[in-house]
This record gives sequence, structure tokens and C-alpha cells, in this order.
Amino acid sequence: MYTLYTISLGCSKNLVDTERMLARLLRRPVDPVDDPAAADIIFINTCGFILDAKDESISTIVEHSQFKQDGRCQVLIVAGCLVTLYEQQLRQELPEVDIFIDTKESSMESIGDQLSRRLVNFTPQDHLEALPGERLLTTPSYMAYLKIAEGCSNTCTYCVIPRIRGPYQSVPQEKLVSEARELAASGVRELVLISQDSTEYGLDLYGKRSLAPLLAELAKIENLHWIRVLYTYPNHFDDELIETIAREPKICKYVDIPFQHMSNSVLKRMNRHIRVEQMENLVQRLRQRIPGIAIRTTMLTGFPGETEADFQALLEGVERVEFDHLGAFAYSDEELAASHKLPGKVNPDTARERAEALMELQHSISLRRNEQRVDQTFEVLVEGISQETELLLQGRASFQAPEVDGHILINDGTAHPGDFVMVRIEQALPYDLVGGMVDS
Repeated sequence: MYTLYTISLGCSKNLVDTERMLARLLRRPVDPVDDPAAADIIFINTCGFILDAKDESISTIVEHSQFKQDGRCQVLIVAGCLVTLYEQQLRQELPEVDIFIDTKESSMESIGDQLSRRLVNFTPQDHLEALPGERLLTTPSYMAYLKIAEGCSNTCTYCVIPRIRGPYQSVPQEKLVSEARELAASGVRELVLISQDSTEYGLDLYGKRSLAPLLAELAKIENLHWIRVLYTYPNHFDDELIETIAREPKICKYVDIPFQHMSNSVLKRMNRHIRVEQMENLVQRLRQRIPGIAIRTTMLTGFPGETEADFQALLEGVERVEFDHLGAFAYSDEELAASHKLPGKVNPDTARERAEALMELQHSISLRRNEQRVDQTFEVLVEGISQETELLLQGRASFQAPEVDGHILINDGTAHPGDFVMVRIEQALPYDLVGGMVDS
């Protein structure tokens, strides 16, 4: 039996790829371990989206290559976006790496066969049961991501995803529903739909955007309790989708819409094909049709040509809309992105300062939004002991997505991870809420 240590960097979409490759590896004589020094095989799935992610990926590879000398590692595998972008350069500069796997499906499927050529008796074990969706879940047992599409056909000037992942390719609805049923049967209660642009789903397969029909089918799966959608593109958010979210009780009243900026001139240079007025109209429609809906967004500061007036427009727009959750990121000047050639580069320190100022504003907005939830009772998915103190439990309400939003800190009552309980909110913090369990 060989031992395997795994690292998955980057986004949740990358994590699903990792889970699928792990499933292929675990059809063979492999035992996962938590210590890289004890691993015969070290597998690193990289991210290459922005400069910081590239640096993290490279440093992680270099750090773990040492276990080929200091540990028992026989094979070091590097996969993912960084390989797709820079495979030849990586092969030259990182001779310690034994196997490179890019983001093509055929490449990921070959991972077991490539290892078989390097390890003795590394053959498939056909007696093992198939895993749900042919994935080894690395998330908690009660939640899973469902990747509904690969690639992207939008042409945002700051983004290299189309170059890494290719054009948008939807997964057929019947395949997604089948995978979701398997996940629900295995104990998954919260299903989180992801892709680079979830609202584009189905256009390439069915001739029309079909996220709403997909959600309606998933909502029929008995054991699923929450269905959440991330990465929705504002241009493609139609009335049918809004009505489906409003109508289906299993669909979380939560939307993640990366607006990226609140200045029309910046949006035009980003090639976002939408105006601020249209985005604010969408928010208004969502809040009118779905009272209490939580809206998350992301904003990019320091984009080429962003003036002080543009940044003030961004601050004023965020103050005006009052998003429930917001992430701010300083622009990363990627050499392979179209924006790299744009004039008017903003000093990186200025871009970071603007991101910090935007998050300071959002801090006060988030607190105001949370204060409105005090004395209300919400259904909460319990995650376990709090990260802050073992004296509290930690969970999430439907208006909090995993990993990116705050938590509900539970100061009274007992429950197990994966349980749904009712919690009355007693205290509001900028990103977290505190309360105790009450009877349903």
C-alpha cells in the first residue's frame, strides 16, 4: 500500500478537480495521510489565476519537493492551472517534479496510469465501490460542490480563465442530477453549484440559459436540504431564475454576483458589457421579489485607468447598494491577460490601499446588515466546534456561504456537524452573529 498526501490550492472549482483525481488514485492501492513526510506520493493541484496564486503554487511545490530527499516521497505530481499556462517552463525549472497534469479532462483521467508506470503493483482494485460522482469528497460530509460547467466564454480583460480552461462547456443536466442524487444519498445536505459563470449554464447545450430548470430538478432530490448558487454573472440573471430562487424553498435566498466595479468607465475597460445602472436595477429586482435575500459581490481596485473619481464612484456605489457580503481585491497585472496592455497602470500600493479602504467601508455596512438580524431566528447548519473557542459551536445560516462569509456562533445548545438547528440571534458582529438554539 502506498501513501498519498494532497494539497489543493485556489478556488472550489479546482477543489472538485482534485476530488476527481483523488477518486481515480484511490481505485488503486493508496492510503491518504496527513503528513507529507510520510507520503510515497505527493500531489499538488495548483492555481494560476493571479500573481499571488502563482507565487503560492511555486513555493508550495518547492517546499514539498524537499520530501524527495528528507521524506519517503517517490513521486511528486503537480497538476492544475499553473501547468496549463507554464508546463514547459515548469519542466525546465522544477526537475524534481515527476508528473505534470494540465486541466484537460483526458490528462486528469491519465493520472493513475502515469503513476502505474513509476510504482510497482500500482494497479486498479476493481472490487472497490464507486464513489459518488467519481469523487473523493474533501469537504465536510454534509456539503459538496457541484461543478456545472467548465471554462468560460466571457472576455473580461483582466481574466486568463478562458486561456486556461477553454470556452464554456456545460455539463448535461441529467449527469448533474445523477451526481447530485449520489451525493445526497451519501449524506450531503448542502449542495453548492459552481462554475466560472453559473448563469451561462446550458446555452451551449440547449440553445438557452438553463440554470433555472436545473435548479428546479435538483430541488426535487429528497435528501438535499440547501441548494446554493455561486458565481452568477449579472448580465445573464433573468426573471425565470429570480422566480425559481423565490419559489423553491430548498434554494438558499443568497446570490453571489461579482460586479467588479461601480464605475461605468472602468466596467467598459474590463469588457464587462454592463452598466452600473443595470446592476443596481438587478439588485432592486432581487430584493423586491425575494425579501431578505443576501447578496455577495467582489470588487477589483486599481484596474488600469482607474482614477480617483472612479474609485470614489466605487465607494459611493457600494454605500448605496449595501451588499451583505463583499470581497475586495487589488488588481493583479497578469502578463497573459488583455488588461496587461492597457495604459494608465495604477501603482500597486495605491491599488492595495484602495482595496483596504473599500473593505473598511464594507466592515461598517456588514455590521449594519447584521444588526438587522438581531432578535430574529434562523435555521443554521452546524459545522462543529468554533474556530474561535471550544466553548462555542459554529454554523452557517442560508445567507452565509462556506469559506467566504461569516459564521453563526452558537452559545447555547448541543448539536452535531451536519445538523440543522434553529438559532435566535442575540449579538451582531461585522461578519459573524452570536445566538443560542431554540426549539423549532
